[in-house]
Amino acid sequence: MLRSLLPFITSIILSACNGSAVRNETPPAPNPSSMESQKAIITALDQLEALLPTRLGSLTKKTADLPERSAEGGTLEGYFEGTTPVYLHAVFYGESGHADEHYYYDDGTLLLIVRSEERVQSSPDTSRQDRYYLDASGALVLRSGSPEQSPSDVNGKAKALRESANEYLSLLGTE
Repeated sequence: MLRSLLPFITSIILSACNGSAVRNETPPAPNPSSMESQKAIITALDQLEALLPTRLGSLTKKTADLPERSAEGGTLEGYFEGTTPVYLHAVFYGESGHADEHYYYDDGTLLLIVRSEERVQSSPDTSRQDRYYLDASGALVLRSGSPEQSPSDVNGKAKALRESANEYLSLLGTE
């Protein structure tokens, strides 16, 4: 099992913010220490994401249908170490494209959500990806992706995705 990244990420967040939450808003002046801390968080969580494929074979897989979540339905896969969630993947199908949601856990704590959308019936085809980096309490630490969203929209979307993750865990019979 991989060593937990949670203590490392928590120490970075606390040192960068002096104990306060990092906001999704751009600060008035760049803070090199904070920027370095954010890069370290991104690197650590991206490493968690990159190492996942090497672990999937040793994890327990559970699946479920998500018929009411989109026009054409959807599917859910959950990977667990015992009863501890490691990774969830939800796919939603629609008439004009599809969306994927990836939920990455470290020691059962949700730390990274990646949501991708692809629209194939627009001209030209469009795609987008948003990445939500969370702290141990589930609060949004930082986000990368579509710049047109306001901070309140981003926080609302992150909250909705966290709630979806909890619903998915219940659906898979793990909560």
